[in-house]
Amino acid sequence: MTLLIARRGAARHAPENSLVALLSAYTAGADGLAIEVRRTVDGQLVLAADDDLSRLTGTTMKVSTSTLADLLALDMSETFRPPASPDFHYYDPSVIGRKLRIATLHSVLTELPHDVDLVVAPLPPEDAADVMIGEVVSLLALHRVLDRVVLCVETAALAAKARAIAPETRVITFADEAAYLNGNVDGTVTSLDELFDADGGLSTRAQAFKAAFEHEGRLGVLVQPSVPTLPASDWAKLAAHAWIWGALTDSPQEPGVRPGGLTHLDTRFAGTQVDTTQIALGYAKANRFAWIRQQDGVHIDIAPYDDPFPAAPTTPEEARLQRLENRLMYAAKDWPYYSGGGLGTVVGIRGDFVAETQYHVEAVGQATTLEMAATNVDPGAHQATPATTFRQKDSFYDPHGAPPYVGVEHDEDDGYRINWNLGVEYDSNQYGKPVGDGRSPRGARLRLERRGSVFTAYYREGVDAMDNPLGPSDWVAVGAIRNESMNPTVFLRCAGKRWRQEREDDPDRYMPILANRFLFKSLKVSRFP
Repeated sequence: MTLLIARRGAARHAPENSLVALLSAYTAGADGLAIEVRRTVDGQLVLAADDDLSRLTGTTMKVSTSTLADLLALDMSETFRPPASPDFHYYDPSVIGRKLRIATLHSVLTELPHDVDLVVAPLPPEDAADVMIGEVVSLLALHRVLDRVVLCVETAALAAKARAIAPETRVITFADEAAYLNGNVDGTVTSLDELFDADGGLSTRAQAFKAAFEHEGRLGVLVQPSVPTLPASDWAKLAAHAWIWGALTDSPQEPGVRPGGLTHLDTRFAGTQVDTTQIALGYAKANRFAWIRQQDGVHIDIAPYDDPFPAAPTTPEEARLQRLENRLMYAAKDWPYYSGGGLGTVVGIRGDFVAETQYHVEAVGQATTLEMAATNVDPGAHQATPATTFRQKDSFYDPHGAPPYVGVEHDEDDGYRINWNLGVEYDSNQYGKPVGDGRSPRGARLRLERRGSVFTAYYREGVDAMDNPLGPSDWVAVGAIRNESMNPTVFLRCAGKRWRQEREDDPDRYMPILANRFLFKSLKVSRFP
């Protein structure tokens, strides 16, 4: 069976060789991950395709002459641009200190799932090949992954050194295909264009590869496509040949490449009648400010806050009472400034899935947000009218509520990020660093993928208040995490909220409490049993 191998992770959707690129390739269905490893001047193993990091960071620093501390100061996402999105920045350049650090081989092996093959290419300096290959193999052995690793080296000479260090490890070459034809290595990397003739038949070179595979029963050929991604037509052509071990791609998401997929839900919420066999609507809090309804989409309207604010205390006793009142509201998780809710899927989603939604929001700013998230609990009873008592509210409809969960959100006006909770306490919520521009978009598409215990969050196609396109034009992975506290069957929510938030410069004062209108236009969920 031909394997789909993500080159440097899903490098089309996240900065190459980063953990988010690798994990997002995994959740998208990749069978294997191909990474390059280099050695710093202080002997640390890091993931980098080039010694010169200018292509990724815009600097002139080199891995081979830098310490790990030097490299950790760089932003490995500096030059990342999705297709047709020249103005995109992975992290907002106006936010000082927000960067994507270079990944070490040790950290990546610690985080990667145990059911994915690895193609590891050590790229040693000429005078230290034995040392570096030995260090790479030793680290792979410590992580107990050698049985699913293929070492990829340049020449037969380097392959012999790798074999001497780790005799049982599979080895392929990427610049010496004769080593494969001569039986000295298990496989080779070659170009797709050189395997087939104009009529689709096997070229002379491909016939030689096929004969070598059938004669020796070795690993086979790893194919390098002529373009970064692998169209479904090329994938089908390659997958028909047993001697083709794998095919490289920058995007495992290409249509027609991932097999299977069952439609679990596909709706645009047409009309005003809620299909309660598929979704339920509900409220995160019980107060008069939120109104949730279906009308060619699911609308969450949150009215301006016009109740009185507590007066400034004038005595120590009043200040103490106000502090006690605030603490009671937080303890009860029910305070008048907080309003929100949304929709939840009624039928549980079992196993791996991909979920997508399209949204629009009237206002972005601090203390207002929306998300799509998977939770362990179901949405409870459908609420056809606004909640008026605490019995009608449900933490399921609270963005960041009903832990454990994993979600993708438009985070206030900061950007897009992944959010998650590994336990049961609301205060244990965790958040990735916001990606992209959160101030300008008033709508976009969100995507959440699950494979096993790994989840990836994405967004694309932001639009402004007039629906003018802002980009990015392709999916951008904004975070990927492992959450092993999630059940095999989960439920999905799409929800929005607003709340009262303290000012960073003066915690005794608050930001404006915004009115808002959220609209979820569609929801599609595909399962991969």
